[in-house]
Amino acid sequence: MHLCELEKRALDESYVAHLGKLWSVWLSQPGQGPDHAMRGAMLAREAYALVFEAIEDRMRALQRAASMGDDKSLPNVGRR
Repeated sequence: MHLCELEKRALDESYVAHLGKLWSVWLSQPGQGPDHAMRGAMLAREAYALVFEAIEDRMRALQRAASMGDDKSLPNVGRR
């Protein structure tokens, strides 16, 4: 579970950093409308939502497996 929390934190931090870059580039190009940056922000939101949901799904699967006491049903989380 702890790894999932770290992944969510990294996702949040990456999302904020990416939006900062988008707006920084837009502000450095005077005279251009925000359309390109807005499109980039929309794509970032969509990607964020997909990844966040995947992390949440894995957390739910881990919780189910832990509540059943069945290590064999744990999803493959970085194991080889």
